[in-house]
This record gives sequence, structure tokens and C-alpha cells, in this order.
Amino acid sequence: MTATSGLSHIAFISRNYPTPWHPYKGVFLRELVRAVARLGIRCTPVHPIQMDRWLRHVVLGGMSVQRVETEDAIRPVYIGASNRRAGPVNTTVLTQAMFQRAALRALHRLSPRPDVLYGHFLYPGGGAAVWCGRRMRLPSFVAIGEGVFWTAKSIGLDRTRCDFQDVTGVIAVSSHLRKKAVTELWIPAHKIGVFPNGVDRTKFFPRDRLATRIKHGFPEDCFLVAFVGNFVHEKGVDRVVRAIEGLDRVKAVFAGSGPIHPSGENIIRAERFPHECIPEILSAADVFVLPTVAEGSSNAIVEAMACGLPVITSIGEFNDDLVDDSMSIRVHPLDVDALRRAIIVLRDNPERRREMAHSSFQRSERFDIARRAHNICHFIAEKASLQVVERNVEPTR
Repeated sequence: MTATSGLSHIAFISRNYPTPWHPYKGVFLRELVRAVARLGIRCTPVHPIQMDRWLRHVVLGGMSVQRVETEDAIRPVYIGASNRRAGPVNTTVLTQAMFQRAALRALHRLSPRPDVLYGHFLYPGGGAAVWCGRRMRLPSFVAIGEGVFWTAKSIGLDRTRCDFQDVTGVIAVSSHLRKKAVTELWIPAHKIGVFPNGVDRTKFFPRDRLATRIKHGFPEDCFLVAFVGNFVHEKGVDRVVRAIEGLDRVKAVFAGSGPIHPSGENIIRAERFPHECIPEILSAADVFVLPTVAEGSSNAIVEAMACGLPVITSIGEFNDDLVDDSMSIRVHPLDVDALRRAIIVLRDNPERRREMAHSSFQRSERFDIARRAHNICHFIAEKASLQVVERNVEPTR
């Protein structure tokens, strides 16, 4: 097993994957699964679902099991506990154990069985991949995209280090996360590959700006700012609202949802758009703005680049693999005045805006999801082959 041709079947284990009732939850993982499948590799998403959700949507909701098992995804049911600590008892650990057992049941039903297991995020998917890999004697991989390893917080750092000591390989979405995995999780550097998030450039590409504005009812002659992401403080949605307040000719569209609802005279729309509409929303804009305080690797930035937009985003190692000065202006994520000045600079300098847009589109080529899928599969094949060799080597006597 030396290249992607050596892989025939990958099982992807994740808590998040699109369902009929949540069609956009886990959509980025689904895009990677589809890209890997286009390489000729069989892909089986294993998406364990908690019993209460199964009852709500399938039993009480009248949804057929066949419809739930979409895109060959297997959805075993498990009983989850709340994520709480009660003295020595950590219910998160119990929930993780039930998730893992559900995944293992599903994996045992697969024929032929997978070559490798791929867990999405440290927990619960990554932990399940390593745990199941030990029991099935299969190579296990985990993809880490959590900017601050938040999925491991309730499990605990010591337990996380123990859980991942036998992982075959780690797919980190940024160089910053690779360093964190080494220093915080004690995963050997040689096990970690860096693969920034990718975008399907057959879907995300520049459309005609005027046509998309007319289609969505946006003003034709304004300077339009686009924001895509969760409406939370960490992503900076509130800071974008403050930065554009009162700016002449500046309007904004916010695509997402969350506890902070953007409002003001400059805001045209703020809502969750279907994912297939996002390329049009981006194409209608003049600039993409995301003053996020932490990221693994921002899918939204990569999508904006593929649609040919200049980017205003944060100073921080988590963005270093994605953007450079040719196509972005970077500011401190909490500095609203700096954010406002950057927006004004691009509003008032159309020539610079055009140059940055061209550079952004060109740079997006390196983040094509087909290229990412190929590189990840090559990495998996190489590390899995190495593990097989190591297992077969007789210890020195």
C-alpha cells in the first residue's frame, strides 16, 4: 500500500453528517467524502445518532429508515448521557463509550471491511476511530480542525493523550494545529500531515456580480460586504456590524445563524442560506470579512477566495496557511477600528480591490478539494503501510 490506489475502502466516523432533518450539518465532511469517492475509493460514513434524536425523527416523526440511511451512511443508535461531571463520574466519558460501541457494531456489519478508519474531530469521531481500530486491528486516523481542541475539553487532557497514543496518523488542517497536537497532545510530529480545508471549485467560482445581485434583490451600486459563518462573538459577526455602521455606500449580507442577530441600516439580509446559494452570495459581494478569534482552517475563507473575493480577516497563525498580503488585509480580530479602516480602504480603491480579487482566485487553486482528497489519501496509504510493516517486524531478541 504505497499510494491512493492501495486504498479501497475508508470508513468515516463522525457525530456530524447531513441528515434529512439537518441537511447542512457536517456538509464539509460530506464534500470530502464525495471527493475521496471520486478517486475510486469506497467511502462509508458511520454517523451514530443518539436515541432521543432517532425517536424524534424516525419513530415519532414517521421518517423511513431507508430515507435516514442516505448516501450509504450508516446511522447506528446509541444512548447518550449529558456532558457533566459529578464527583469522580464524568458522563462525557460514558457518552463517548456508547458512541464508540455503536460505531463498532456498524463497522462489523460492513462487507468488505474497511482498509482504514477515519475519525472526524478528536471527539467523538477520532476517539471512536482509534478505539475501534485497536479492536479490529485496522489503521486509524483522526482529522483535527478544532482551533482550540474544544471537543477534548470535557474528556480531559490526560485522557485525550492516552486515547490517541496509538493513532496511526493525524490530518491537521493547519500548521498551527500540527504544533498544538505535538505540544498539547504529545502526538509525534512524524504522524501528522497538514492539509488545509478545500473547496469544490466546480461549485465555488466567480459568477457575474450584477446578475447575482439582481437575482437576490441586492442593491446594484453599493459596496457589498459578505460574512459567512456562525453568528457568534468568536467569529466576529458583532464586530462587523459595528465596523460598517454609518459607512457611506456600504451594505452587508450575513449568511449563517446563531445567538447574535445582525441588525442595522447597512444590513440587507442576515439569515441561513442554503449551502448551494453561498457561491452566489459571495459572487455578489465586493469583499469577504471574517474577524474570527480562532479557527482550525476556515472553510468560509477558502470559499470566498474561490469566488474571487478580497479577504479581510484576522492576524493569527491559524490563518497563515490560507491567506497572504496579495489577497488579504489582516487585522487584530477584536480591533473594530482597524476592521473599519480596512473596509474603507477597499471601498475607496477599486484597482487594489481588483488586483486582490485576482490573486485570491489564483491562490484558491491550491485549496481545490480534489487535490486535498488525493493528498490525504496518499498520506493515509503511506502511514497505514508503515504501520503494517512495523507490526510485522519481529522484535530484536
